[in-house]
Amino acid sequence: MKNALKFMLSIFLVAVMLLSVTAISTAKNSKKSESATDSTIQSSVTKDNWCNNTDINHDGTVSIADYIEVSSHFNEVGCGTTNNWCANTDINRDGTTSISDFIDLAAAFNTVGCTGSALAGQAVVLVSSCSALNQPDTKYLLTADIDPATSPCMVISASNVELDCQNHAIRNGAFNGASNNFGVVASNVMNATVRNCVIDSMINGAIQFDNAQNSFISGNTLTRSGSGVILQQSSKAILNNNNINNNNGANAVGIDSNSHYTQVLNNVLSNNDQGISVRGNHTVVSNNVINNNKGTGIGLVWNTNTTVTSNTVNSNSLYGVALSGKVSNSIFRNNFANNNGKNGFYFISTSSNNQVINSTANNNGENGFLLEKSNGNSIINSTANSNRIDGFFLRGSSSNTLRGNTANRNAGSSIIYNVGGFVLQLYSPSDPTPSANNNLISNTANDNNVEGFYVDYASPGNSLLNNNATNNNQTGFYIISNTNTITGNSGSKNGYRGLQLESGGGNSVNNNKFCSNLQDFLCTFGSNSNSGSGNIMTSVTQCSDGWPVLGINYNLC
Repeated sequence: MKNALKFMLSIFLVAVMLLSVTAISTAKNSKKSESATDSTIQSSVTKDNWCNNTDINHDGTVSIADYIEVSSHFNEVGCGTTNNWCANTDINRDGTTSISDFIDLAAAFNTVGCTGSALAGQAVVLVSSCSALNQPDTKYLLTADIDPATSPCMVISASNVELDCQNHAIRNGAFNGASNNFGVVASNVMNATVRNCVIDSMINGAIQFDNAQNSFISGNTLTRSGSGVILQQSSKAILNNNNINNNNGANAVGIDSNSHYTQVLNNVLSNNDQGISVRGNHTVVSNNVINNNKGTGIGLVWNTNTTVTSNTVNSNSLYGVALSGKVSNSIFRNNFANNNGKNGFYFISTSSNNQVINSTANNNGENGFLLEKSNGNSIINSTANSNRIDGFFLRGSSSNTLRGNTANRNAGSSIIYNVGGFVLQLYSPSDPTPSANNNLISNTANDNNVEGFYVDYASPGNSLLNNNATNNNQTGFYIISNTNTITGNSGSKNGYRGLQLESGGGNSVNNNKFCSNLQDFLCTFGSNSNSGSGNIMTSVTQCSDGWPVLGINYNLC
């Protein structure tokens, strides 16, 4: 019933946008201008603008993301300051998230350049030194650069508080060695905002939120500190348009396991010790530039339902994107992970049921994509070119789907298992967890230094369907294991063979085309009991049991 209601509301929203957006938005975008009553404290200032409250997630644009937020809270009542007006979805502040909020949202749809100011009835206090920000419903404006004489410098201890530094700096010069040396700390509050601050050289970190719900951190420059932003037990935070650079602590952004529904949007994180560490669930990491960090660009640990989209994660010393500790049900779309010291994407320790779509991992120091003991994942329409070892490497990983991917010009090596394009391998000789029952569909492996596709002796039951391997230095498809399905593939101009079956048996080989290789097909080292027909190949070395037979199992090119 709820899904049906949301569908009806979707149709209604589209209709309202088409019929009324111009007329209503003109009325809704009008602004009130009220003057200050005191040089230190102002009251009755302009209400929270953010395009008249319709930019719910404060990303600067009224978009479908805001509509989704309203849908998720539809029919909630009792909205007010204590629950942040039902996570800001009660747009008209009437106490209920209702159809009238959808109408307001439709009126402002596609508006850009949204910004905010104080809430209705909110006082404004001017500060010029480190302070206790303890008045609820207050906007604090920093009026001068300060060198902290106390630590932490700014302490937010009341709800509905905003600190706007107006691009002034909190810069630690003379004050050193404090045990709790932070620029801004917020604890046990709701609706805390920190914006437009330059926070420099704080020993422990620039900003720390502890049990601070529905927080907003935007437009800050956080540099040369222990960490950039630390979220502890702080859910529904939005980090937007921050520049976090040259910090030498644990993370530029650290989100702990009790901080959920965080959004990290449009930030630049560079030259830090680590990039983003995400432990909380339902996190969104989108449109960030995360380059040149000493460790990993984006690290997900023991979490679920994370969305990582349209990020550039290049030239980090370790990994571009790393998943460890059972990360599951997450989506990675349109990301670039290039020129990293190790792997572009690294799935570690049983990460399962994740999707990587339209992503790129080129020129990395090891593999483009490495999955270790990670099952049930999908990698779709992605590219791994010119990596030092392999393009796509599944190590002790089963039941994964690789479809529509490209692995070209990967170096590989002459050492077995490092093949260049796509490799399926057991975890290790001491831990023979197989890479079994994987599906490789419509992938391309060209110009790799060794093999295009390699399936090792402990990786049975895989399906290789409609793949292409051309101009690889050695073999297009090198299959050592048992009971694989090899159907509709093509391989040409490979330096050694189009298809080699070795040792293993019981493979099904149908409707493949291997032509113009040094040798189109080789069966060796006791590979028997294979079957199949409709293949096209010319230079053929049969298995010891006499398969394949010309005119029955294959025809000439």
